[in-house]
Formats: sequence, structure tokens, C-alpha cells
Amino acid sequence: MLNHQRLKFSGVKLEKLYEFLEPSTPWFRLKDEVKGIMSGRASKVITFSRNISIPLSTICRNKCGYCGFRNSTGPLEKRVLSPDEVHDLLQKGAAAGCKEALFIMGEKPEEACPEIRQLVRSWGFRNMIDYLYHLCLLALDMGLLPHSNVGLLEAEEMARLREVNASMGLMLESVSMNLCQQGAAHQLSPGKHPAVRLAHIREAGRQRIPFTTGILVGIGEKPWERVDSILALKRLQEEYG
Repeated sequence: MLNHQRLKFSGVKLEKLYEFLEPSTPWFRLKDEVKGIMSGRASKVITFSRNISIPLSTICRNKCGYCGFRNSTGPLEKRVLSPDEVHDLLQKGAAAGCKEALFIMGEKPEEACPEIRQLVRSWGFRNMIDYLYHLCLLALDMGLLPHSNVGLLEAEEMARLREVNASMGLMLESVSMNLCQQGAAHQLSPGKHPAVRLAHIREAGRQRIPFTTGILVGIGEKPWERVDSILALKRLQEEYG
């Protein structure tokens, strides 16, 4: 946990942020505080992007205790979308008026399942990132803006995907090291170590990649660790804009 310094977050002292998360803090008080913070903002308009989600692969090297996306059983062809399947989904998204193609997949699937390399090579691609690059081009050709959220990537992979993505993303999830301990949610998830997640987001900032991120709530973290996680993202935002 961060030291209780007199840091400020949107004009609110750090101590007060921790206080907000105490179970004894009345909900109406929190509501009034947030309303006061937001009252000076220029816009109260919330925007959204209609998207079609493309679950490119449910194979993942991480084994998060709360995950319902990862699939480690069944035929390989059922756990990786084929080019034809992706094309059909993109067509349906475009026809439905979507503006964005959200590509998601488990982190470093080839590490968890080496057989996947042979499958994507049979489709004419070197690896999953090469395959994803092609699919992003396909989405652009169909009038959809690609957004890739596919777990940790190497810096050169990020640079390549930057060429064909309107934006990219990675959840920080939490800066809590407690979640990486024995019996905790991220015990078997090397890609969920806070340091490597923050390094990935920092690299996106360095490469000037439009980026989305966020935290997870209710996976075993302490209330004050939610504040620490938000502040960690705030510092990166201030550094890279």
C-alpha cells in the first residue's frame, strides 16, 4: 500500500480517498463528494462506441481464480476462431451498425498451447500476432475500427499492432501483490504481476498508443488497494497524457 502522503487526486487528499472506502462511510456522503468533484468538469456527456466482440482465442497462459473466459479443454479449432468465422462476425457487426471491432484473446496463447502455432501456420500466418494483424486489416477494410485487448505484448508487437489499431488496451486489474500469493486469484497468473502490467501500460504511453485500462473490483483486493491502483494509473496518465 502507498504511504499516506498528502497526495491529491482531483483535488481530494489521499487520506480522504481511503476514508471514502471505509464501510462506515455513508453512501450519501460519498455521492455528494463525487458530485462536488465532477461539478467543475467541462462536459457531462458520456459517449460510447458500438462494437462487435471477436473472442479470437480462449487459450491463455494465466489461470486467474475468477476467470470464465479461459478454456483449456476441447478441440483446438473450437478455441481459436478461424479466418472465416472472424470474417462472418465482422460482417454481422458492420451490418448492425458497429463502428469498432474489439479483438480479445487469452494472453500468449502459444505459450499455453504450442499446437496453436501449427494451426495458424495452416492458415498462412507466422503466429497469433501476425494473424491478429491480418484481421485488423480486414476489419478496417470493412469500415470497422480495430481495438486489440490481448494481454501482455512485447514492445515490437505493440509497435506493429499500432499500425492497424485505432486503440489498444490492457486492464491493470490491481497493484496488489497479495493477489499473487498462495491461494489468491493471481497465484497461477505470471502475466498479472503488477510490475509487468504497469510496464506494458507505460510502454503504450511511450509509443503514443491510444489506450484503455482499468481495475477489477471484488477479486480479493483490499479497499485501499483500489485507491492505490487508480493512483498508479493516474501517475502514468500524467506522465504520458
